[in-house]
Amino acid sequence: MPSAHVLVAARSLLMSPRALAERLIGYGVEVSCPDVPAGLSFASALELLRICEGEDMFLTIDCEVDLYDLIERSRAMKTSITRTVQWLRELGIPVPDLSETLRSALGRVPGRVGGI
Repeated sequence: MPSAHVLVAARSLLMSPRALAERLIGYGVEVSCPDVPAGLSFASALELLRICEGEDMFLTIDCEVDLYDLIERSRAMKTSITRTVQWLRELGIPVPDLSETLRSALGRVPGRVGGI
């Protein structure tokens, strides 16, 4: 089970993410990360997962995270894109390979025209 789902459930149940993850593990459910990833608080992890500011919707494993989304989340968290990718992956959210994503994006940038 993605830790992102555990965090949102823990918030709704007024439990700590670690306590809920331990309970799930005790029932034989694998959890992607037993607690909030290093460098994040419970509240900041929820903000990282929030789909829209001010809304009560969060990323799930079915959500597609693209480069623009990574840039925006990194900016909001005041950290690097690499760190944001690491946190999302620890939370069980699938994130595309950053190097491949950047290469693909750069491949779509138009080249110089007319020798300028």
